[in-house]
Formats: sequence, structure tokens, C-alpha cells
Amino acid sequence: MPVMSNVRPLRQIASIYLLKDRLLIHADSKKTAGLWVASEPFLPLSLDADASVVGDVVLSALTASSDAIPHPNEC
Repeated sequence: MPVMSNVRPLRQIASIYLLKDRLLIHADSKKTAGLWVASEPFLPLSLDADASVVGDVVLSALTASSDAIPHPNEC
């Protein structure tokens, strides 16, 4: 299999916060300037959410993660 040296793999990141009354899951995206920031979607779940539901929501957040969102001065 040929290796393409000019192609970077996309890094997709999601975060999960355990809050007092819920889970909060969101995508993280990388600005073109290199800074990682929280990004949409922001998805709250109840603390008793089924593991398969949590997994689906995490996958949704990962899918929304990007590594090339414009920095504010580039908008």
C-alpha cells in the first residue's frame, strides 16, 4: 500500500463532562492557528443514560470534530 506523505490524518476529539445532574458531551475542533476549542454540538444526557446511547452521542460529537475551523481574524 503506498504511503501518502502529504496527507495528514484527521484527529477527531470529543469531551465528556460529568456534572452534578447530567453528562455534557461536545466536539472539540482545532482552529487553523492550532488552538483546540469546544465546538458544537453540545449534547446533554441524563446520568442514567444507557451506555449505548452515550456511545452514539460520543460518535456524533467525534463526527462533528474538525481540524481546520477558521480563527476569528480569518472569518
